[in-house]
Amino acid sequence: MIANIFSAILFSIAANIDNIVIGIAYGVNKINIKISSNLLIAAITTIGTFIAMYIGKFLSHIISYNITNILGSAIIILLGIFFFIKSFIELNKTDEGNISKYALESDKDNSHYIDIKESIGVGLSLAINNARYTVL
Repeated sequence: MIANIFSAILFSIAANIDNIVIGIAYGVNKINIKISSNLLIAAITTIGTFIAMYIGKFLSHIISYNITNILGSAIIILLGIFFFIKSFIELNKTDEGNISKYALESDKDNSHYIDIKESIGVGLSLAINNARYTVL
């Protein structure tokens, strides 16, 4: 029982580390998120994660556990190789960083506030980000 709770806590932390980094990027760039926008981001992220989990559960009845393990492992290995090579290619580039750049670009009107329309894009991005955890 304690092991399951501890495992769920660790999974939650791992799944939301990216969200913390994005929040820090907004703070560093002095971009505020209104409460209504924050609630919309949370709702979109939750709904998107739920849909991905439902699709994953549906697919688990169609595709065998062994095949999904092999496919998941292959995808993780290929993504690891891709990002490893990509980091070497981008090592010499001098830009302000992907996360900080994302934070600035998501504030379309440069108001330093994320409004309702802008929060839809942020919410969808975070939902897609969380979907990777539900497929594995």
